Amino acid sequence: MPKSAHRNRRDHYVYVFTADYRPFYVGIGRSERASDRIRWVKSQIERQRKGLTAKWARHTEVIAECLKTGVCLKLRYLRRRMTRREALVYEREAIARYLSRGVMLANLQHNPDRARVTVRKLMSSIAGQGTEARRV
Repeated sequence: MPKSAHRNRRDHYVYVFTADYRPFYVGIGRSERASDRIRWVKSQIERQRKGLTAKWARHTEVIAECLKTGVCLKLRYLRRRMTRREALVYEREAIARYLSRGVMLANLQHNPDRARVTVRKLMSSIAGQGTEARRV
């Protein structure tokens, strides 16, 4: 993600993606990064369909699976108008809050459970089949 030209510019935000109202990814963004994510994932699905290389991260794989299976995806902004530094701190706090409530997240950073979380486990959690499938 490109940095602001000005260190103290309040143009960053923290967001969460939910699938069937279950949070699965917390991120930091600027400009149209978060709202463009689903379009970007669709473009990667299309690249893959054409036999081209697609670039995946765990949370974008979950988004792709949700799109393929018709799961309702939502983007919610947790906080806006922050400096990059404030957004980084708030993102870490939000991840810790969700994890403390038993929510399984696709996040790799700030997530001590990252080694055991797979796309399959996340999809089971979203479907309500996993023990971590609590609503927050």
